[in-house]
Amino acid sequence: MKPPVVISPHVSIYKFPLTALSSITNRVTGIVLSGGFIMIGISSFFPKQQVIMQKKYESTQIIKSVIFFPIIYHTLGGIRHFIWDFKPQLLSNIKVTKSSYILFGTTGAFSIILGLINNNSYYQKILLRCFQTKIFE
Repeated sequence: MKPPVVISPHVSIYKFPLTALSSITNRVTGIVLSGGFIMIGISSFFPKQQVIMQKKYESTQIIKSVIFFPIIYHTLGGIRHFIWDFKPQLLSNIKVTKSSYILFGTTGAFSIILGLINNNSYYQKILLRCFQTKIFE
């Protein structure tokens, strides 16, 4: 009988780096978005079921709010990678960690803001009024 394999103590006390978590989150959100688009595409073959599902989840605000996170995170993560492609000097350990904090923070803030706007007709009316008066042009 073999003696049990002992794991080095440094493995059990290792702190998972934020940059790794950020990279994993970017990959997972990409997979989630791809799966969502595939499911939407497949559901288009069944228009009656699609209408039923749309009516069922139309009033569920939490689902709409949860959908914002992967879209925003993956988009901002992609922008961060484009910036790194053009400015490789930003790829130091400290700067990448700082950008990971910024990425998680802005994603959380935007998700909450869009969730509030999506759930509150007052904010929807303000946005509609802004687009109608062409403030953003």
